[in-house]
Amino acid sequence: MSIEIDKVFIYVNGKVPNAHLGIGINLNSFSGSSDLEGSCVTCRMDPKNTLALMGGGGIDSFITHNLAVNGELDLKMNKGTSDLTGNFPGISSWNSMDSSTCSLSLIFGIRYFY
Repeated sequence: MSIEIDKVFIYVNGKVPNAHLGIGINLNSFSGSSDLEGSCVTCRMDPKNTLALMGGGGIDSFITHNLAVNGELDLKMNKGTSDLTGNFPGISSWNSMDSSTCSLSLIFGIRYFY
């Protein structure tokens, strides 16, 4: 196993590992399913936009000096509230609902370095 440092890249056996953290905004929306529309025509759920936190890591494997095949694993968290209007079946007298979702993405691609 060889480890070299060249400019800003760390090569491990010809591969470049990377890690990343991000912060941003989740633009949330909700589209009612046929079950929701059938049971409550006037019901509406409006999720609020929330702060996005994301982290992950991956590996670049260079094909040429500027072109690499890339694989990444990312985790994105989304925690917020939704405003509820109408009479949802099974929900009594709620005006808002807390939600917490998390997505895990496995991404493959090609990366160009210039």
